[in-house]
Amino acid sequence: MIGGDGEASYAKNSALQKSVQNRLIPFLETAIAELCREAVPGSLRIADLGCSSGSNALALVSAVVTAVRHQLGRQSSSAADRCYEISVYLNDLPDNDFNAAFKAVPSFLREQGEAANGDGPLVMVFGAPGSFYDRLFPAKTMHLVCSSFSVHWLSKVTPTYF
Repeated sequence: MIGGDGEASYAKNSALQKSVQNRLIPFLETAIAELCREAVPGSLRIADLGCSSGSNALALVSAVVTAVRHQLGRQSSSAADRCYEISVYLNDLPDNDFNAAFKAVPSFLREQGEAANGDGPLVMVFGAPGSFYDRLFPAKTMHLVCSSFSVHWLSKVTPTYF
């Protein structure tokens, strides 16, 4: 993958990946509805394995945050109190252009804040560089892990530590 935002970069040449991500949104909404019914305690932790860079880096995460806000709006205020933080972990190989991904975070957070009018969960974004063949997160800490264009690279079963 070519980083940055030049003509040959992933950021300028990833329309196919974007269309596939858009097809995942209904599945993410279903998963979030189930998580919210199970009353996620305090902080919802999600990871995007193979987040890449550019505008696609936060696309799935944005869909998840929107779905959480929608579900919490449909539930009682006590349910909304149970999910007051959303921690987002962007994962890709260390050679990924994380600078491009993180440059998009401030506008993403502004959009999320405006969408919630200040009445929704706090959203925080973190980086988790590394291969998903190795352990990336502490045991039993993730509520939702998604991936759109990285799992097809698997050539062996990864550790089950989610």
